Amino acid sequence: MAFTNKLWLGALYVALGCSPAAQPGGVPASPSAPPPQTCESQGAEFMLHIDRQRYPHIQFRVDQFVVPESAREAFLEATQRNFAFIRTLPGFLGHIVLEKRGGPTRFNLSTIAAWESPEAIDAAVAKVQAYYQSIGFNPPAFMREHGIEGELGSFDAPLALQE
Repeated sequence: MAFTNKLWLGALYVALGCSPAAQPGGVPASPSAPPPQTCESQGAEFMLHIDRQRYPHIQFRVDQFVVPESAREAFLEATQRNFAFIRTLPGFLGHIVLEKRGGPTRFNLSTIAAWESPEAIDAAVAKVQAYYQSIGFNPPAFMREHGIEGELGSFDAPLALQE
């Protein structure tokens, strides 16, 4: 059984359900990604469709950050570098970066990445840590240096909550 949520995200495209070529930046498809669909005719309003039959164990990594304006550029560069790497990993389905426009939360930037399963996230964590070590990137030190605060977590999307 699949569930669908209708989202309004302005000019943003979500990697799930859109052709990589149709997205800004040309996000490469993972070998396990669903067949490409076009976003060009969808405009700014589109349906986010998660096929629970195809991805019964889908997981989401949701990371929220308080990023001072002075650290915004460095943070976004690090985020893009990370996404360029995780796009190559097995089980990666897509991602989106959200920027706060209003509301009481203290977080001003959030990232959401979709993965086929908890095992895919676990494997990715190990590979990301090795990648960071190979390029000399220390996320906790980077965040301290730039005054960035974060809350990171993995989430399930239980079907019973979607009904």
